[in-house]
Amino acid sequence: MDQSLSVPSEVRVTRPTLTVPRRSHLYDYCPEERPGLRKRLQKRVQACGRCSRLPILDWLFKYNPRQAFLGDLIAGLTVGVMSTPQGMGYALMADLPPIMGIYASIFSSLIYMFLGTSSHVSLGLSASLCMLTGKVVADLATLDAPPTANATDFYSTSTAPQSPGDFTTYHFSDYADFNTTADPTYSPIQVASALVIIVGVWQVMMGVFQLGEVSTILLSEMVISGFTTGVAFHVLTSQAKNLLGIAVPRYSGPFKAFFTYRDLFKNLLNANPAAVVVSAICMVVLVVNNEVIKPKMRKVSRIPLPIELLVVGVGTLASYLLNMKDNNNIAVIGHVPKGFPKPSMPLLELAPSMLLDTFLVAVIGYTLAISMTKIIAKKKGYTIDPTQEMYAQGFINLFGSFFSCAPMSVLLSRSMVQEAAGGVTNITCFFTSGLLIAVLYSIGQLFESLPICVLSCIILVALKGIFLQVHDLFRLWLSSRPDAVIWLVSCLMSMVVDLDYGLLAGVVTSLMVLLLRAQRPPTASLGHVPSTDLYLDLDRYHKAVAVPGVKIFQFGGPLHFGNAPYFRSSLFSTTGLDLDALKATNTSSPKMEEPPTDASLYKVLLFPSRRD
Repeated sequence: MDQSLSVPSEVRVTRPTLTVPRRSHLYDYCPEERPGLRKRLQKRVQACGRCSRLPILDWLFKYNPRQAFLGDLIAGLTVGVMSTPQGMGYALMADLPPIMGIYASIFSSLIYMFLGTSSHVSLGLSASLCMLTGKVVADLATLDAPPTANATDFYSTSTAPQSPGDFTTYHFSDYADFNTTADPTYSPIQVASALVIIVGVWQVMMGVFQLGEVSTILLSEMVISGFTTGVAFHVLTSQAKNLLGIAVPRYSGPFKAFFTYRDLFKNLLNANPAAVVVSAICMVVLVVNNEVIKPKMRKVSRIPLPIELLVVGVGTLASYLLNMKDNNNIAVIGHVPKGFPKPSMPLLELAPSMLLDTFLVAVIGYTLAISMTKIIAKKKGYTIDPTQEMYAQGFINLFGSFFSCAPMSVLLSRSMVQEAAGGVTNITCFFTSGLLIAVLYSIGQLFESLPICVLSCIILVALKGIFLQVHDLFRLWLSSRPDAVIWLVSCLMSMVVDLDYGLLAGVVTSLMVLLLRAQRPPTASLGHVPSTDLYLDLDRYHKAVAVPGVKIFQFGGPLHFGNAPYFRSSLFSTTGLDLDALKATNTSSPKMEEPPTDASLYKVLLFPSRRD
């Protein structure tokens, strides 16, 4: 390669100005044959048929027990142990009886074993979806308690209970059999069931039309990160009253967090000392385990210490022996039914009032699931089917709606544990479900004395990773400030106003940033770096040298009708060319009777954008 760049004294770039029809005529354009409507519909139906198969048939008959059974067994039992306390805690966030979390983990694991294409994910209730479910429950559930329930003040949004003792027990049967009267009233379980079935319908419909990947385009990484950070803030807000043993009313609608914190500070002196002590002990134990013990245990064994289950067991035993419910006025779970609930048809009459909320839950749930499955699939070296994953999510929620579950999706923490514990195939889901079923029929009733504040501690400690997503803001601010603005708007609107407003604001901000970038992309005048084949921005790289007689213009985006005027003005302002002089020069040429268009400019090299 020459050490110096030899450039002629004059560079002239010419090409004919062509219209699309003339180009097609001169160069024998052969258009792609478009199939008719019948063939297109047939192709779409065939694609749906391929996606709606049972993926379990692809791997079950190839299952090698010698290579996979032990790893699947260990991973399944490990995840099952984690699912018991986490599931109960997340159900509490959705304003549902804690036992619903175990139901959700069982049904989602069993159905995903047949329909899922990833071999290393764990499903159940997630924090983000449970908070959205809790919002809908607060908006639509009845304000009047059933006459036989003695704990329904927990679901009240009108008046605050008179004392923390009003939060003593949850009676599942009171909510499951809650009937409507002359004025329709709905229990939290009825609202959640209606929400789940509509979420399942949305997801199956998006699977039929193969809109899985399209739906995730609107929810960028910045929107999801900022939104889930706002969700973590609302989780903290909803669980603070349980940590302190303070009775505060439930609020719904915009700015509800402010009203909740106002009531918390007003009643701070009325905090239950026993609940505060129990919460502090549980938090310390969980944090010490995560920050000190778990890293050391990871070097010794791939199976983590089931600290959550140990905390639940010790907390339940202490509460039972000390009779904290009566002696210390601490809220406990209360009645835990044995076995599964009777299936019942969700109330579809609630559908019109929750269509937008259910669509958001469907898209967010799928986005979280597909992101996690792609990460693990890439790590393990296999591929997943996004459309089949959409079907799996949809049918999981459709089936779960008949058993009063909340919306279900893939969980990050449990999926990482399942992969690290040696899970090989989806038989892991079978062992997880088997352990949880055994819990339901054997020791489930032992959790009746479990303090609610213990579950709240497990929830908050598990959300540490989501709270730390605030670091994404600083990383984005250094790399791309518009992306940082998207994150900030999504997070702040979710925290200050409400979750649905935050998500909508994040999507709108993303679209505005995309539109702005498409309308006014970055431009630069490039120069040559001596002794290399690089051409860099003259304003940013001092070693770049302008090429004599040549102006190199870089346009950092696609050229279309929307930014054509900006392209024209930027071209002349960046390169310093005189448009009037160019017109005069081209007018004197006998071959050019009209002023040059953007495509027939001379002495200018147009370079496409490339990030350095």
